[in-house]
Amino acid sequence: MAITTKVHGSNIFLFATIGGTKKLVGSTTKFDTGVTGTPIDVSSVESGLNKEYLPASMMDTDVSFDGIYKVYTSGDLTAKAQVDDFYAALKTGVTVEIYKGAAITTGSVVDKGTLVISSAKETHSMADKSTYSVAGKISGGWASVTLP
Repeated sequence: MAITTKVHGSNIFLFATIGGTKKLVGSTTKFDTGVTGTPIDVSSVESGLNKEYLPASMMDTDVSFDGIYKVYTSGDLTAKAQVDDFYAALKTGVTVEIYKGAAITTGSVVDKGTLVISSAKETHSMADKSTYSVAGKISGGWASVTLP
């Protein structure tokens, strides 16, 4: 199952390049991304009772996605990324190239970022499907690219 969350009115698909192979992030049920910036405090004695700030000059881009853990058949193992792929990347300190867009085919315009994974977690409960979540930071922010 591919991600089918509506982003700006369009379905969005999430892919990751792990180990040199671009894979669909399988069974994804939720995708979040956000940008934050921390204003710079430039207060001084002359500021009086109010702090003074400059706009943030550096952005911090967060990404997280959740999914249902699924054991894929052998043909899907090379086509779909799963939580184990992200565990391996986190353990070895490898960054993951991640793409998000309405279509991931030649000529598609998509957002591309380098994901530095900060956490990968599985949740198991009785009589329910196992779920997973992955979170991290996009190094350098998102870039809009046309896929070759």
